[in-house]
Amino acid sequence: MIKIILNGIKRFYSGGQASGILLSFMLIVCTLSSFYAVNQLTSTVDELASYNEAYRTFTATFPESESYSDIESNLSDAVGEEIENIEFIIDSEVPTSAFLYKSRYVVNWGEYFDGSDTPQIVTSTAVDDSSEIGDRVTINGTEYLIVGKRSPFLEYHEVNINSLKPDEKIADMKIVLKDFPTKSTIERVCGELGEKLHGAIIGEPTKRELLHEYTSQMSFYILIVLLVLAFINVVAVYNFILLKRKLDFAVCRICGCSSLRNAVIILSELTVMLFVHFIFSLLIYKLIAEKILFSLGLAKAELSFVEIMACLLVNLIITAVLLIPTTLRFCNKTPKQLYYEH
Repeated sequence: MIKIILNGIKRFYSGGQASGILLSFMLIVCTLSSFYAVNQLTSTVDELASYNEAYRTFTATFPESESYSDIESNLSDAVGEEIENIEFIIDSEVPTSAFLYKSRYVVNWGEYFDGSDTPQIVTSTAVDDSSEIGDRVTINGTEYLIVGKRSPFLEYHEVNINSLKPDEKIADMKIVLKDFPTKSTIERVCGELGEKLHGAIIGEPTKRELLHEYTSQMSFYILIVLLVLAFINVVAVYNFILLKRKLDFAVCRICGCSSLRNAVIILSELTVMLFVHFIFSLLIYKLIAEKILFSLGLAKAELSFVEIMACLLVNLIITAVLLIPTTLRFCNKTPKQLYYEH
């Protein structure tokens, strides 16, 4: 049977048949298009998700407030990942935080910290709307100079990290990673944080709902429609090739080949061709097309293994849904019908 399938594939290209060449060209174009479209969709979804820090944030809550110096000592060893920022929530009556690096929140009035050790604060109008820039406020016995103000969307003040005293009491902590953590990373970091930060209650990042994230994008549905339309053309060309081979399948039926076996042969031929063209298209994309897309600024990330498998699965499903009904109708015809139609 394998020999029959390979001979059938060979007949597509023997004698330089235009239909076989056209089928190969269309398969390659469709596959390359699916690579680019899926990569763009994934980049868009990841970019939107990156604005939600909860997907990359580990939390540590201290039932009994810990000193800043005790927390800071082993923190980098515990995380072991690229950290985007760490927020220390100070145990005080006034909601106040300090960030290890510059926070991403905009200062609406005034300016951000100048990097000195002088205690400085950026206030939130949601907490204190009466103080002005240049005034001084006291929190936990430390006097801070107001250098900036934020609108009410933030419900806490921010002080510069250099102003924290070693014995400053920290109630909670948020560790934000640069990249989305994998399941193994989450397990490892939570374990090490629990070991280093004794008594702290460790919280995992919010789990992403990928299905919802993808299906909420209009480009997801546009991608599916375009792929279906593209593979309708592929199936149309393949059906045309089948019409030219009706005599071959009529002979097979006369020689005792069942309609089911004929269907298996036809579907196996196309499956093998899909895999071969998929690998060939992947090489073209990774070695040539991807570099061109990066140089033109049309690609933001390399094609990942998950994206490659997603493209392969989508291609196979769409082709199967479109081709199986036609193939079964074709194979249910009698040898006499196939012969006269030929």
